[in-house]
Amino acid sequence: MIFEKGMEKTLATYEQWWAGDLNRPIMPIVITGLESTRKPPEHRYEGMNSFGNPKITPEELIDGVDYEFSCMEFIGDAYPFLNNDHCGAGAMAAFLGAEVKIDRKSKRLYFRKGHTRRSNDRK
Repeated sequence: MIFEKGMEKTLATYEQWWAGDLNRPIMPIVITGLESTRKPPEHRYEGMNSFGNPKITPEELIDGVDYEFSCMEFIGDAYPFLNNDHCGAGAMAAFLGAEVKIDRKSKRLYFRKGHTRRSNDRK
């Protein structure tokens, strides 16, 4: 991943823009498809398909995302980010360790904090 200017300068630019003091538009540019300097992971990041695969541990998922970042360059006002719009708040909460309770009668899901899913807790 190439992100040379760093978050401090990027945050300052965005704060100036929100305050109306930047006097130019935000111009995020992400170049993808670069050759990585690291070995490809066992499991490549494939968006929502990666999150739905119970054979992929959280560590393996993060490694896959890291690999994708290693094939990108962030220029202009761009910064590294991962779009998880496909997950929704509940799926992300479950992925990060929330306990998921399924109420089949009401057809609802409930998320509770307190349970931590470890990488060796494959289901």
